[in-house]
Amino acid sequence: MPASAIRGAFVALALAAGAAHAGPAADSSAHAAADSSAHAPADSSAHAPADSSPHAPADSSAHAVGLPGARAGEPVEPTVPYAHFQSLGLADAGAVQLRLLWIGGDKHPLPSLCFAAGGAAPAFELFDDFFPATAKRTPSLERPLVCALTADEAHALLDSLALAPDVVDGREDSVAVYSLALLDTLGGVPHAFESLLDPRSARECVDRAFAALRGNAGAAQMLGLAGCGLSLERDPCGEEVSDRVMVALPRIQYDPTHREVACTLRIINRSAAPIAPPITVALGTGSAAVRLIGADGYTCAEFDPGAPYVVVVADSALAPGAAVERALRFQNLRQQTMRLVGRVFSGRPPR
Repeated sequence: MPASAIRGAFVALALAAGAAHAGPAADSSAHAAADSSAHAPADSSAHAPADSSPHAPADSSAHAVGLPGARAGEPVEPTVPYAHFQSLGLADAGAVQLRLLWIGGDKHPLPSLCFAAGGAAPAFELFDDFFPATAKRTPSLERPLVCALTADEAHALLDSLALAPDVVDGREDSVAVYSLALLDTLGGVPHAFESLLDPRSARECVDRAFAALRGNAGAAQMLGLAGCGLSLERDPCGEEVSDRVMVALPRIQYDPTHREVACTLRIINRSAAPIAPPITVALGTGSAAVRLIGADGYTCAEFDPGAPYVVVVADSALAPGAAVERALRFQNLRQQTMRLVGRVFSGRPPR
């Protein structure tokens, strides 16, 4: 389709090694550019529709079920083990809310998140009724960002977290920085669970949540940001090979109905030696409002903290002259101008 028809899509693809390091890989044929005039119209009606991305929290007075007789400052029953939530079927999982609340102090605060399925209003006050001691440890910040989930996503999230015993044991770690709390209101009787997590357990919680919700662009973006803040040290990473490849976007399509951009990312080995797998690409979009759908992970040291990366070759070397492709899809609900930049690695990007 004509570049001028891609509203709010791509201005350019630039290999960051070429753009930032002025390497030989900055081949003009490796750039797919749309008309720079393809900006979103300056019309107040061109706002993003309701979506699954984090948004301003609903009024905290809107909680699903009240707790008659609960007295301020006292915990309420019944609390249940995590197995209660994992045993829920798909339909019932859609009634679960999950809160990841920062309790690590005001000095270096990280995002607090609330995941709710089915368009339910987040039950902030009900969480506080169950866990008043935790509420007192919360910094004086805004309410958690709300991430809307489908019932399938909520079910996948519960299953993924269940694989981390230290996360779902219901205990308080010695240096807790995050509260993981779950709530359901099935049958009109609320049940709740809480674990208080140290940085290492919280990082595992975030990573498992990211893996389960990678198809939810807004949730994945916020989880990546939280995960970077929990990094205790830089993880081992691969070698950047941006100067050994040529990158192109041979096919770009814009979906105006869903405000998404689909494209094909092509990596060509222009060096004389094979590139060892896995071959990954860290991506920056130039705007926090433009989010990759289906990222394989996030990086904390490339572009912005929490920037996504994708795996283009998992288990075989890329021979000299060979090419590999990966389909990408971006959510651009606010129709922001997008500038896609990438860095290519043999191995995982730094985190």
